[in-house]
Amino acid sequence: MKHMFCAISLFFAVNLIAAADTPYSANTGKQVWKFKTGGPVSTGVCIADGKLFVTGGDNKTYAVDLKTGKEIWNFQSEMGASTSPTYWDGKIYFGSPHGFLYCLDAKTGAKLWTLGVGVSVHSNPVIKDGKVYIGSKDTQLHCVDGKTGKEAWAYKAYAMVYTSPCFWNDRVIFGCHDYHIYSVDAKTGKLGWKFETPSYVTASPCAFEGRVYCGNADNNLYCLDAANGAKLWIFKTGGPIYSSPAGFNGKVYVSSSDGKLYCLDAKTGKKLWAYQANEDVWFSIADERLYVGTYSQSLVVLDAKTGKKLWGHKNTGAPVGAAPVISGGMVYFGSMDGYVYCLDTGKAGLNADVYPSDSGM
Repeated sequence: MKHMFCAISLFFAVNLIAAADTPYSANTGKQVWKFKTGGPVSTGVCIADGKLFVTGGDNKTYAVDLKTGKEIWNFQSEMGASTSPTYWDGKIYFGSPHGFLYCLDAKTGAKLWTLGVGVSVHSNPVIKDGKVYIGSKDTQLHCVDGKTGKEAWAYKAYAMVYTSPCFWNDRVIFGCHDYHIYSVDAKTGKLGWKFETPSYVTASPCAFEGRVYCGNADNNLYCLDAANGAKLWIFKTGGPIYSSPAGFNGKVYVSSSDGKLYCLDAKTGKKLWAYQANEDVWFSIADERLYVGTYSQSLVVLDAKTGKKLWGHKNTGAPVGAAPVISGGMVYFGSMDGYVYCLDTGKAGLNADVYPSDSGM
């Protein structure tokens, strides 16, 4: 199986191997190339088969050569894309603001099929065992066959599903604007458990070592037992949580709209450190480093153990609205200035260990 790297799903991110014992070079943070789209890029990029895939604000989806940054193809959809792209089995998937799930041929950009999934889609598609899982404003989580585009099942909640799902064993877990976090059977859509919160579930959940972590509009990060939904602990931040948490090496990381990026003990919820970003941020983890996209037109790299800033890149002309992708020693991210950037991490062969399950504004 070929590795694919997408800033959209914890399912794709675990168990990727980072380069070991390779020293960081003087090229750290050096820009290798940038690619101009026709509009703001507020979603994450996806990497597979030597290509970078990105959905732009100009209603186009692009495939770009990973080494050169040159365009290979573009696909224009009627109303564009409202999610990050996802790769599986030679295909690219994304959701649209007019309620469709698209499937394209990753080599040519040709449209293979579309499926109506209600109204506006803001949940990034996530794939497991050949099935595409995507939430919709129609209050449902849809499960779709990745090859045929035929819907297998849809679980109906009581409000819009903006969050992207994650997986634990045979369960698919997602949050909803009806104040609940749901766990349903990935094959049948049958409800396993649901947990009620005091407010909108605005952040995508992540599953890590038998626990589910999910941010909420009530300013809290919730830690639940993945098996039964029982509450294990709550950590209160100073503002609503809109970005997905990520678990790694016994810790859970989460950004809050109070302007801080927190590192917590994954078992107890005890705060280990907090980085004062003064804004919402989106991040990925590689080699004990956090690669952080910010609204202040920059990429910042932090030590995952201490929260100390190691280096930064501030040559973008607008906010970075999605988690960066780290692959082959490079870090890739889009910006609201319409460009996709490729920077050298300074460590040859470096790949990400974890991507949170959401990654866009």
